[in-house]
Amino acid sequence: MARRRGHPTLLRLPRLPPVTPLPGSVSAWRSPTGIPLPPPPRRRVGSDLIYLLFLACWLKKERTPPSHMCAKLGGVVRSALDRIGWRRVRIHQPRHDASAFGLQRIFLVFHASFPMKRLRGQELGGGALGNNHAPSGVGYEPSGLAALADAAVYYASTRTVPQQSRAEISLSLDVLRRRAPIRLLVFGLGHDSRLWHALNPGGVTVFLEEDPEWYRIVRAKSPFLRAHLVTYRTRMEHADLLFDSYKNFSSCVPGAGAEAADAPVQVRDNAACPLALHNLPPEVYENEWDMLMLDAPKGYFASAPGRMAAIWTAAAMARARRGEGDTDVFLHDVDRKVEKKYAEEFLCDMFRVGRAGRLWHFSIPPVSRRGNTTASGGGKRPFC
Repeated sequence: MARRRGHPTLLRLPRLPPVTPLPGSVSAWRSPTGIPLPPPPRRRVGSDLIYLLFLACWLKKERTPPSHMCAKLGGVVRSALDRIGWRRVRIHQPRHDASAFGLQRIFLVFHASFPMKRLRGQELGGGALGNNHAPSGVGYEPSGLAALADAAVYYASTRTVPQQSRAEISLSLDVLRRRAPIRLLVFGLGHDSRLWHALNPGGVTVFLEEDPEWYRIVRAKSPFLRAHLVTYRTRMEHADLLFDSYKNFSSCVPGAGAEAADAPVQVRDNAACPLALHNLPPEVYENEWDMLMLDAPKGYFASAPGRMAAIWTAAAMARARRGEGDTDVFLHDVDRKVEKKYAEEFLCDMFRVGRAGRLWHFSIPPVSRRGNTTASGGGKRPFC
C-alpha cells in the first residue's frame, strides 16, 4: 500500500520576528496555508504574549500537530516573556497526546486577561483579604499577568486532564471576567488549581483539601497556592440519613429558635449540626466569599466524605452575606444522586442560573435581600 502523502505546509508555523512593535505588523501575518491570521488584541501589557498563545489555539483549526506547534512557539513566547519582564521561563515540549486540551486551557487563561480594567474602590493585592464586606471588583488589572503566564506555560506542557471540561470552565470564567478580582473559595485541590489561581489576579483564592497525600503532592508542585488541609465528619453511606434528619437539628435550620424566621444559620463552631463545617481555618469564616467552587471532597464510595457538608456550608455562607452582590456557587458532578439532591434542597432551583455539562451555577442572594420570598424555618425547604 502506498504511503499517504502528508501535508508538510501544515507542520510549520509562520516565521515570526522575535520582537514585534505594538501593534506592529503581526496583523499581516499569514498561516502556512495562506489564510489570514486573526488580528492581535490591542492591549499595552503583555498583548504580544496573549496574541501568540491565542494564535496557537487558532492554528489548531488547521490541524497543526500540537506538540510540534508548541515546540516551534517556544522560542517566540520566550522572546515575548523577556520583553515584558520574565527572564527565567522554560517552556518544555509536551508529548503529542497531551497537548490538545492544554492548548485549549491556554486560550481560556489568556482570553480571560483581555478585559484588563483598573480596580475602582477596592484593592485585594498582596494576598491580603482586605475589608471582608467590600464589594467585588469590576475586572482584571495587569498586575496578575505573571500568574496568567505561569499557568499558560504549565498547561502547555502538562499531560494531566482537568476535572472539568472546557465548557464547564468557561461557565465559571464568565463570572470571573465580570467580577474579578474576587474572594474565591475552592473546595478541593486538583489539576485545575493553578488555573483558578491564575484566573483571579489581584484577588484571593483559597483551596480546602481533605486528602493529606494529595494535599502534599499538589503543594509540592504549586507551593504558591493558598491551601488548607481540612477534615470532614460526614460519610457517603450516611447521605440519605443526614438528608432526612437534618431538620431535627435546630442548629441546621435557618431561623429555628430565632426571633426572625429567616435568620442566617451559623457555621463556625456549630458542631451541633452534623452538616456544618464548623472547624475550618479562621480566614474562611472571617471573610465573605464572592464565589465558591464545590468540586470536592470525594463522593464516589461509601466511606468518602461526600459533598453534603460542603453544599450545606456554602448555602449557609451565601445566605449570611452582608456585603454587596450575590454569591456565585458552582457545584460539579451534579449527575450524581447525592450532589443533585443536596443542591436542590440547599442551593435551590430558584437560584440556579446556568449549567454546562456536569456543572451547575447558582447565584444566591443574602437572606437580608430576599423579602418575603424565603420560606420560614419550618418550611418544606428552609434554605429556599
